Amino acid sequence: MTDEQWEETVDRAEKQFGVGERGEEVLAEGGYVAWIEFEGPQGRMKLERTVKPRLKEARMTFSKRIGSGVVVKKVYDPEAMVSFMKAYRWNEGSDDWEEMRGAW
Repeated sequence: MTDEQWEETVDRAEKQFGVGERGEEVLAEGGYVAWIEFEGPQGRMKLERTVKPRLKEARMTFSKRIGSGVVVKKVYDPEAMVSFMKAYRWNEGSDDWEEMRGAW
């Protein structure tokens, strides 16, 4: 998802439903998570866009000895960024966000 597509989605949500809250969080590996909350047709909803560096490789360090652990070191490419969006619905029963899957 590009920046323009995200802004179009936010504008559409503002016009149809009125956005309640907005926010942005910085990720440790570089990148950010932007989100908006609004009252939609299915109740309280949240759209979340994540932009982060592409994972180049995951290096594992391990030993074959009994009781030893595995250490995974992730290597990110700072030049290539990936972006994706997720939709959530507020679940009153568990007081938590529930990811919406499938065609919506």
